[in-house]
Amino acid sequence: MYYRKGQIDPYKEFKYKLVKLAKSMKFWLMTEDENGKRKYEISNAHLYRFLSASGFHKMPTNSADAWEFVYEHDRVVEVIPEKAIAARVKEYLINFISENAEHYNINLENTIHRSKQINAESLKNLDSIQPNFDAYTADSEYYFFRNMVVQVTAEGIRKVMPDKCPYYVLKHKVIQHDLQLTKDLYRANFTADWLWGQELLAKNTPDTPQHLPTVMELDKLTKENKVVEAELLTDFDYVRFVWNTGIKMWREMEEAQRNGTSLTPAENRAIQKNFVNKVTTLGYMLRKYKSRGLPKAVYCMETSVLEEEEGSHNGGTGKSLYLSSLNLLRKAEFLNGQSMKDNKWDFVFQRINFDTDIVNIDDLNSSIDMNRFLPDITGDLQVNPKNKDEFVIPYDRSPKFAFTSNHAIKRFDGSLRRRIQFVSFSDYYHSPNPDINLQGRSPNTEFGRDLLKDYNDADMNLFYNFMLQNVRTYMRLGLVEPDMPDIELRQKRAAIGEVFGDWADGWLETKCNADIDRNEAFANLTDYCNRLKIRNAVKLNLFTKKVKIWCEIRGYIYNPDWWMNTLSPSDQKRKLKRVTDDVTKEKHEYFYIQANENITMATDGDPF
Repeated sequence: MYYRKGQIDPYKEFKYKLVKLAKSMKFWLMTEDENGKRKYEISNAHLYRFLSASGFHKMPTNSADAWEFVYEHDRVVEVIPEKAIAARVKEYLINFISENAEHYNINLENTIHRSKQINAESLKNLDSIQPNFDAYTADSEYYFFRNMVVQVTAEGIRKVMPDKCPYYVLKHKVIQHDLQLTKDLYRANFTADWLWGQELLAKNTPDTPQHLPTVMELDKLTKENKVVEAELLTDFDYVRFVWNTGIKMWREMEEAQRNGTSLTPAENRAIQKNFVNKVTTLGYMLRKYKSRGLPKAVYCMETSVLEEEEGSHNGGTGKSLYLSSLNLLRKAEFLNGQSMKDNKWDFVFQRINFDTDIVNIDDLNSSIDMNRFLPDITGDLQVNPKNKDEFVIPYDRSPKFAFTSNHAIKRFDGSLRRRIQFVSFSDYYHSPNPDINLQGRSPNTEFGRDLLKDYNDADMNLFYNFMLQNVRTYMRLGLVEPDMPDIELRQKRAAIGEVFGDWADGWLETKCNADIDRNEAFANLTDYCNRLKIRNAVKLNLFTKKVKIWCEIRGYIYNPDWWMNTLSPSDQKRKLKRVTDDVTKEKHEYFYIQANENITMATDGDPF
C-alpha cells in the first residue's frame, strides 16, 4: 500500500515470496458439497506449523542420530514417548477446538479421531529444537520451581520471568513447590582479620619481604579458626540441625549452660566454621557449573570417634540426612558403598546417565581405595551399563560425587588431598549407650518430627530458601574447610594402620627419649607382624614415614632440633645418626623420639 502504482517496489519479490510461502495455523481444510454439508480434512503442512507453534517438537538426544518427541511450555520441556505422541497430539487438538468454540464442529472432532495422518511416522516431520539445558554460568545458577524460575548469584537471589530466562529444564526436574522468597535464615562471612590478611597477601607478592610473614599470619588464623564467622537468624529446625552436627563440645556446652557460663571463643569459632563448611558444601553440590580448576568430591565423616572404634558403624550423626536433602533440588543417584568390591567394578556406575546431577555413595566400604574415583572426579565419566553400549559423560556435564563413611581415607596422598572436601560431623546426634548411661539423641527426638518427611508447604518453603541461600554463600565464600584437627588425627591413624600403631604403642613407646636403632626397630616390627601372620605389613621405605606420623599422633617430637645439632653435617643431611661398632664393625643408624616436651639442652650438650 505504501508504493503507489508506477513506483518501483524494491521489495516486490520478497513480499511475493513471503505471502506465497506463508502458512496459516489453521490445521484443517473445510469444503462443502452441493447440499451444504461440510467435509473436513487435516492438512499436514498446516498441522506441523500449528503444533510447532503450540510447543510440539522433535529434540536430539545424547545418542548419535537419535531424537525424541517433546512438548515445551514456559521453558519446561516434557519428553513424550513415541508410542504416546499420536494420542497426546489428538487430545491437544480436540481440546483446542473445544476451548475455541467458534472452530468446533463434531465432524471436525471425528476427523481428528479418525485421521491416519496424525501418527508417529507423520509427526516425525515436526520442527526440531535444541534447547539449552545448561542453566548456569560461572557467575550464576538457575533453579526451576513450579511457579517461577530463580537465578542465584553471589549478590543475591531473584525471580526471573520464563520469557526472560535463556535456559530450559526437563519437566521431571522441575522442583514441585510454589516458592516464595524469604529473608536470610543465617549470616556467614569471612572475619575482618582474614579479609585484612587476604588484602595484605594480594599486595605482598612472593618476591617481597612481607610475603612470608603474611602467609604465616594467615596460617595462624586458620589454626585458630579465625577464618569465618556465622550466626543463625532463624529457629527453623533443619537449619538448626545443620548447625548442631558441628558441635563437638556439646557435653561442655550443656555443662556450661547448667552453670550459667559459655564455651570459649575458640570453641564457638569451631562450631561456626563447621556450619559454614556444611552450607558452602551444600551450595557447591547444588551447582551444576563445574570448574576445571576445582574438581572436588565431598567426604562426610564423623570426627568424635575413639581409636578403638575406628571403622565401626556408629551412625546416627546426621550424614545421610544432610546429603539426602540435595535430592530435593537435584537428581541424585544413591549407591550402596558397602556392596562395592574391587573385583566387581565394571558396572558400578551403570545407573548413572546424562540426567544425573549427583552420585551419592553411602557408607563406603573400607576396602575400596578412594584413588579409584580420582579419574571420575577430575575428568570425563565412563558409564558401562549392562547389556548396553558404553558411553562417556563429558566433565562439564558429569555428576559431582559425595561419600559418607565410618572410616578415614587410606592412601591419602597429595593428589587425593587436593580433590577431597571434608565435611565434619560430631557425635551431637548419637545412639544410646547404656554402658556409660548415655541417652540417645536424634533430630526426631530433638525437634519432635522427622525432618523433611513431616514438613508442610511452609516448612518446605523455608527449606528451599535455605538451600538457595547456601548456593549464594558458596558463590560468595567458596568452599570452606571444617575444623580439621580431629579429621587430621583420623587420617593419620589410617595412614599408619592398626598393626603399626599397635606395635608402636607397645615397643616404640618404651624406647622414647633415647637413641633408637632403626634396623633393630624394623626387625622387631617384622617379628611382630610374623607372630600375627601378617605379611609385608610395613616396608622399610615407609617405616620412617610411619614413625613420624605416629609421633604426631602421640604429640612426640621426631629428631628434635637439639638432637639434630649434635650430629655431623652429613648425618644431619641424612637425618640419622650413623655409628660403627668398634668390635663387629657393623654400621648402625639411629633416630630419636622426644616424648617429654620439657627436655632442654645442658651446657655440656646432654639433654636433661
